[in-house]
Amino acid sequence: MATTSSTWSFESATPPRFCGVDAERTARFAALDIRRDRPLPFVFSAREVYFLRRARNVPLGLCASFCCKESVFKALGAPYNFTDCEFLYAGEPGFVPIRLARGLCREHRIRRGVAIVRVAGRGVRAEVVVVVYLF
Repeated sequence: MATTSSTWSFESATPPRFCGVDAERTARFAALDIRRDRPLPFVFSAREVYFLRRARNVPLGLCASFCCKESVFKALGAPYNFTDCEFLYAGEPGFVPIRLARGLCREHRIRRGVAIVRVAGRGVRAEVVVVVYLF
């Protein structure tokens, strides 16, 4: 495994209330067949599966979504229903909005969430890192 480092920064008028980080390999998600069924229904929402069925790189999208959910868990320091966090990642650079359920936002006084995704490698050997900022 290669070692890498990266500097992450952003400008925001409001400091984040919470921040979390998670990393996974896309190989873990390569065997999930979302074309025929909805895998891991307690993890991925129907909207996420619908979105990812049209994605170019399904394992990457599933991996990024899972990492986002884990990052939110780490940021909050409390368990929550993973389907209350939706992350529709299509490989775009920069900050990507996170869809959080109203109840989750109310409980933790969150106004919005964004994530940034970094991918190292290609295909099922890619490694994905997601950093989540909750405001």
